[in-house]
Amino acid sequence: MARSKRLDAPGRFHRVFNRGAQRQVMLADRRDYRCFLALLACAVRRKELVIQAYCLLGTHFHLLVASPAGDISYAMMRVQNSYVRYRNRRSRLDGPLVRGRFGSKPVLSLRYWVTLLRYVAHNATAAGLASNPLTYPYSSAIHFSGTGSPLWFDREGVERRLGEISDSTAASLRFARLLRVQLTEGEIAVVERRMAHRRVAEDALDEIFRAPSAYLARWMARKIEAAGGQSPWTPVAAPRAVLDAVSTLKSEIGPWRVGGRKPHDGWKVLAAGFLNHLSCLTTDASGQQLGCHGLTASRRIKLYNELMLNDAGYASRGGRRGA
Repeated sequence: MARSKRLDAPGRFHRVFNRGAQRQVMLADRRDYRCFLALLACAVRRKELVIQAYCLLGTHFHLLVASPAGDISYAMMRVQNSYVRYRNRRSRLDGPLVRGRFGSKPVLSLRYWVTLLRYVAHNATAAGLASNPLTYPYSSAIHFSGTGSPLWFDREGVERRLGEISDSTAASLRFARLLRVQLTEGEIAVVERRMAHRRVAEDALDEIFRAPSAYLARWMARKIEAAGGQSPWTPVAAPRAVLDAVSTLKSEIGPWRVGGRKPHDGWKVLAAGFLNHLSCLTTDASGQQLGCHGLTASRRIKLYNELMLNDAGYASRGGRRGA
């Protein structure tokens, strides 16, 4: 089966990760960690990579990187293959060390980029290797602890992008404060679902959070029209967050009926549509979240799509609810 082409472009950042084959240790000691970092540094000096976040753990690694030439496949192949050769020579072994082709997904919004900076840094604490991301020696977070950073690490680029969010304080100090806040289950769920999601064509996070509430209605209507009712685009919200938001609004506003001669519970229809379009769940997965059969969820999603496209009042109300 042919491999899918990576959605790459010059300067476009990707979240990149890989792990040891059969979950074996691929970074055994300080010497291994330093070798891997040295290979990343060489890639930067060759102008093959720009690195804005990394976290190396024993069995796997996480990176937030871009290729200036738009060829992240070639750049990461050189890094990964060079490390495997070094490790096999050192251990006097042969055969695969890593699981295979590294995983990557493009980072297409500033809001998601910030989430990934925190996600990559918190991998060390999640693995129990450090109590504070700023103290783990093999993570880019340590470069914001006041100890300085190596020339190959794009700290200036990180601070410049952080400055696009707020100009109130020094970017490095602001990022250090961000790292002290644990990621929510919803943030982790969105990151992991995005890595598992096969197709990435759009990320509306920045627009959804900046634009007026009516934008969300227009955005979802475009999705429905373009995808024929399916949901091939990027998840923007965790399922639990969607259900919590709908439940809160239901308790504040009260009953809501939609449809024609046989009205449906508007909140159940809205929840099914949001799970499909904001969380990118399948109909069966939406049914599991809603506690109903997949066919029931499918009917609710179909009604949601019809109302979003044909009922301006519903689309306006649905957009406000989503925002």
